[in-house]
Amino acid sequence: MKIFFTADIHWIGSWKSKSLFSLRDQWTKANADLLVVAGDLAVAYEARETCKLLRKIAGDKPIVVTLGYHDYWTGERFLRKGVNLEEVEDHYWIPAFKEFDIHFLDRGNYSLSGKMEIVGCYGHYDLGFAIPELQIEADMVSESNYLEGRHPSFPKEVYWNDCLYMPCKRGLFAEAYRQAVIIKKHLQNTGNKRIILVTHTVPFLELRDFSENQDLVSQFCRAYLGSKAIAKEIAPYTSQIDLLVCGHSGPRVGPVSVHGMTGINIGSEYGKPLSYIHDPSQKIKMIAK
Repeated sequence: MKIFFTADIHWIGSWKSKSLFSLRDQWTKANADLLVVAGDLAVAYEARETCKLLRKIAGDKPIVVTLGYHDYWTGERFLRKGVNLEEVEDHYWIPAFKEFDIHFLDRGNYSLSGKMEIVGCYGHYDLGFAIPELQIEADMVSESNYLEGRHPSFPKEVYWNDCLYMPCKRGLFAEAYRQAVIIKKHLQNTGNKRIILVTHTVPFLELRDFSENQDLVSQFCRAYLGSKAIAKEIAPYTSQIDLLVCGHSGPRVGPVSVHGMTGINIGSEYGKPLSYIHDPSQKIKMIAK
């Protein structure tokens, strides 16, 4: 069996067509049996069109997805109502998943066989990747700065955009905790089966490349790149996990060894989706990080 993993396809805006055609070509060449997307498909109000296009590409092959940050971005009406992420799922994504026969990992595991399951969820960031004691213009960056999505010294248009477009009434830390509970329950439900784990949020620093020199805005935004809460729930299951796949941030990292598991960050960029082909029956070739 060949599993085709991708993430961050971003089928919206000026990069939609380029991303769509690229992914279609990669899928066709791969001749895979299962399509898995690790989040950031589009935005919430494009859910039906996005799922329709995914089904057109995959044909009658199964599709498995988890959502990403952008998939929860909504219009003003939802933002004013003050809803939570699961309400965005119910209103936009769940009907589309049902119509086009797409399995949603955030609501349940996907069985590959009697001996293996794909487990996953979105996994909201918990500021766990923030640079300790980061200073901007001699001021220590505060938790309130991160919760607002910007530092006061930044230009007015510079924001972590989730803070503007993602409705999350319960708040950042409560949502991060809820996501950790979701992945914990999904992992518990596997019993002694082998696991392929898929998250949008990066759970381990080893799956993010910080080698490039970063400006202050990039250093600030590092806080939103991962979840240590998700990593904590994964830890007891590392011996069961054959492959960990995540998205959200490029460049590509992996496959590499991460706490005894094999991990890969798909590493797509806007308009330039990447993919990774995995055959569970074959040994994964690791690369040096």
